[in-house]
Amino acid sequence: GTKLTKEDIKNISNIVIDELKNWGYIKEVEVISPTWIEVAYTWEWPDSKLKEEVLSFLKNNNVYSIGRYGKWRFQGIAESIKDGLSVEV
Repeated sequence: GTKLTKEDIKNISNIVIDELKNWGYIKEVEVISPTWIEVAYTWEWPDSKLKEEVLSFLKNNNVYSIGRYGKWRFQGIAESIKDGLSVEV
């Protein structure tokens, strides 16, 4: 794909801010400092069996994945924000 311009990132940031306001997560924004992460670091390939194979191999060797990241579960930005703002009591 093509690399986003600073203007693209600014526009996307404004869209995200509007959505967060609409969802009631935030009221006002004082500072915007976006960081763009390439898809390679955030995406799970559809229909890939690699995760199941690796986790099975690890389990068969008495290595157990734990925690949020150990589950190797795809999580979009909305879920990440929800997790980041949730409080468990």
